[in-house]
Amino acid sequence: MIKQPGVFIERVETELKKLGYSFDHGFVKYYDEQVHYENMKPFHKPKAFDYQKEFRFYVDNEKNKPLRINIGSMKSYCKIFDAKDLIGLKLETKPKYS
Repeated sequence: MIKQPGVFIERVETELKKLGYSFDHGFVKYYDEQVHYENMKPFHKPKAFDYQKEFRFYVDNEKNKPLRINIGSMKSYCKIFDAKDLIGLKLETKPKYS
């Protein structure tokens, strides 16, 4: 789990800028599949998945291959859990990064 998402986002942004990539990031917007949308974007997903509360990075990568970047160690702002310890865990989102 990323305890300090602002630190993570900043590291990813810094590396992508250094490598010259065009990118964007943000929370996914969930849409009603019964309504037709003209301008679907990488940050749109069917409402059936809104429980995921997903945050995405979109990187304009014309090579059509996986992109690997080096953001250094994440130990200072992340914590690893066993999946069984996450059952029943409730996460809250905040509008600003911390």
